[in-house]
Amino acid sequence: MVFDKLVVGSFETNCYLAGDVDSLECAVIDPGEEAEKIINRLRAGRLIPKMILLTHGHFDHFGAVSELKEKFKMPLLMHENDLQAIDQSLEFAHRFGIYPGKCLPDELLKAGDIIRIGKYALEVVETPGHTPGGLSFLAEYEIFVGDTLFKNGVGRTDLPGGNAALLKKSLLKIIQLDDNLKILPGHGPETTVGEEKKNNPFLKI
Repeated sequence: MVFDKLVVGSFETNCYLAGDVDSLECAVIDPGEEAEKIINRLRAGRLIPKMILLTHGHFDHFGAVSELKEKFKMPLLMHENDLQAIDQSLEFAHRFGIYPGKCLPDELLKAGDIIRIGKYALEVVETPGHTPGGLSFLAEYEIFVGDTLFKNGVGRTDLPGGNAALLKKSLLKIIQLDDNLKILPGHGPETTVGEEKKNNPFLKI
């Protein structure tokens, strides 16, 4: 797959463009803010956005959804359990003077669903804990984990809907994957499963 990462918004969220180099079709994963920046990158790469994927329902990951949906007429896919998280997150965003547009899903995802992008596929992995409906998207050599896991860190569970016990189970799913698998988090630098098993103090579980 072709991958491009844009760091967007005041919370420096990683927005990923994951696509097929032959068809130029792609998914937009976690468009947190700065819709115009994302649109310009899509145009520069001549990419054809087919869908928006949300790892979870926090405003710093969906702030540009409404503008992108309006521009490209593409569906939003997410987990049902984060619908409430979106409503709560919108209220929180307003405290920071941030006013994201509406974020209504067109399709609800669950564990084991396969998302086709050109000739490639992403498998949906349920990774709740940071939020009730947290998702990761597993490709052959990469996994997009949102805010479940970071380089030398893990997602916080003290926000509404957070659950430390669920996060622990989700982390176990990830660290049981191949050590060479690249981890693409919602914030900060990429890492690998092997690196986190060795160096992440929160994974001594």
